[in-house]
Amino acid sequence: MPEESSWTKRAISRISVRKPPATDQLAQGPTVSACGFAYSVAVVNRLPPPAVSRRALVGFAAGAAGAAFATARPAAAHLPPLPAIPSAPDLLRPARLVAGDVVGLVDPASATWEPIDIDIVEETLTALGLVARRGVHLLDRRGSLAGSDRDRAADVMAMFTDPSVKAVLPVRGGWGCARILPHLDFDAIRRNPKVLMGYSDLTALLLAIHARTGLVTFHGPNGASDWNPTSTDFFSRVVLKAEAVMFTNPRDRGETLAQTEYRIKTITPGTGASPAATDEVKVHYEGTLVNGKVFDSSIKRGEPATFPLNGVIPCWTEAVQTMKVGGKARIVCPAELAYGERGSPPQIRPNNTLVFDVELIEIVKPGANAGGAAVAPTK
Repeated sequence: MPEESSWTKRAISRISVRKPPATDQLAQGPTVSACGFAYSVAVVNRLPPPAVSRRALVGFAAGAAGAAFATARPAAAHLPPLPAIPSAPDLLRPARLVAGDVVGLVDPASATWEPIDIDIVEETLTALGLVARRGVHLLDRRGSLAGSDRDRAADVMAMFTDPSVKAVLPVRGGWGCARILPHLDFDAIRRNPKVLMGYSDLTALLLAIHARTGLVTFHGPNGASDWNPTSTDFFSRVVLKAEAVMFTNPRDRGETLAQTEYRIKTITPGTGASPAATDEVKVHYEGTLVNGKVFDSSIKRGEPATFPLNGVIPCWTEAVQTMKVGGKARIVCPAELAYGERGSPPQIRPNNTLVFDVELIEIVKPGANAGGAAVAPTK
């Protein structure tokens, strides 16, 4: 390890960080940078729980970086040599799961406070055709953490080295995964490749194991996640069926208590007839993006527009039929009922929600276009 630069010593002293005992060593890795910043962060990461907090660590990093830029750059001859960057390990794919496989439950970060949460995870895995097995320290607590760093790491290693366990599923994220990395045996993990899935703080565990072993890890639900149909479907297709899937956000997220899309707000109620989809209508309108930017306006042109109601975007076709002549309304059009993924460049980008203020002036006979050069919300 290169000697700390003077600015590093000053930065460390500013938050009263003490060096850990020599027996508590970080796992060997490319943690030393030319200016010593990565090393000084590693020193903080080795501290026991009471010695440093997230806020202190962020403050330290900001202070150290500021000191680095404020200090005159030393001569090149005084810079320590850069460590050799190890080559990336070969990609290692775990076996897919099959019905009846055992999934090991671990808590490598924050504690699970309610035992019923574990019961729910076990029932979820049973519904997926899998068998849950609890880690020895699964319900341990040490402050906000699920036990000591060594015990949490021991549970992870026990699941990886047990040949009867086919996957490792953390129950929750939170904070603390980075603390167990020095206690993991990456060589043993590489010899026992298994499915490892999670998100949130577990990203630190996923990335570290992938970087050190080449094992493909999965950014997906934790054990205590909401296993809705979307999560369950992707889990089954990827982890059980080994499909190469395209991930997309669901179009239909289910109903809400209040309507949030495709809203029609009456500004002035009309007194005349309502048009049919096959009618032509004369309207004044102004279209805006959700940020309020106007992209089209017959009002600014000073001339109403006339067009067949079945020749415009679906949102208009449906909404204007609910209006009466003489009425004004505000129509909120979700992207899928407007211009969708193609948009209408350059004004309307793909997947834009649009807002229209519309005044229905007249229902005209088909073909009797009474004026108005613009046919704005066309398909």
